[in-house]
Amino acid sequence: MVKYLQPIWGTQAENDLKEIYLFYAEENENYALKIIDEITISAETIYFAEQYQKDEILGLPYRRFFVKHWKIVYKPNNDSIMIFRVFDTRQNPRSILKL
Repeated sequence: MVKYLQPIWGTQAENDLKEIYLFYAEENENYALKIIDEITISAETIYFAEQYQKDEILGLPYRRFFVKHWKIVYKPNNDSIMIFRVFDTRQNPRSILKL
């Protein structure tokens, strides 16, 4: 049986999700909820810390995975992952460093 790592959402990642939701909910709340569900469910499917690539901007120990055009940046812990950002990849990649 596969044991998945528990995602812990940092303050900035929670704010990122809220901004994504608010942006899309203006046009279609169901679509906004679908996007948030896809992102959060994907974070719950990580079962080993090095499952995804290291992030090219932040470097080690940060890792990343993608859901559509959002990059989710996390840091592995013992039995969990700390999610730091949900970043829209259509932005300048260096703007992730501003926060």
